[in-house]
Amino acid sequence: DRLVDDFTEVWHAKMRDVPFVNKALSVEAVGFRRHEGRILGVLISPWFMNLIVLPDGEDWSGLVPGEKETLVFPSGEYEFLHNTRDMIGGYKACSLFSPMGEFTRQKDAADVARAVMEALFDPAHRAETDRVADIRAAREAELAPPEDADDTAEIDPTPTRRAIITGGLSQAEGAV
Repeated sequence: DRLVDDFTEVWHAKMRDVPFVNKALSVEAVGFRRHEGRILGVLISPWFMNLIVLPDGEDWSGLVPGEKETLVFPSGEYEFLHNTRDMIGGYKACSLFSPMGEFTRQKDAADVARAVMEALFDPAHRAETDRVADIRAAREAELAPPEDADDTAEIDPTPTRRAIITGGLSQAEGAV
């Protein structure tokens, strides 16, 4: 309630006449629930839709506005910005939409917010870019020498005449 009240105040005091706001929308909190000791949900406003994380008993008043933090969910890693407001204190926000011109009705925005909350916890939505470590490990395994390779075999350190003349750029040293 305080989150909605705080951003409703921003809407009425500072944002109402800003050209890019969507006056068909209002401030609404959607799908908020407890997750890993914090409160998580989507905040809709006429100028943005953000995934919001609030503390649940922790003091986040020391968060430095603008600092970034990556939070991990089953669907992937997401970058959140730290911020603070007088009414609600510290919070973390991940931008989903801004501006909100794509939405013509509050109901549509709320439906998207509910879908976001569902998809956030579905590993099937994990993007390929979030699988970088898995892809790297698979590639390193492909490139690794076979386990039965003889690591004790010595390599002749004496360069060939062709290697000296071509500066080592010759691909086929045995070719004439």
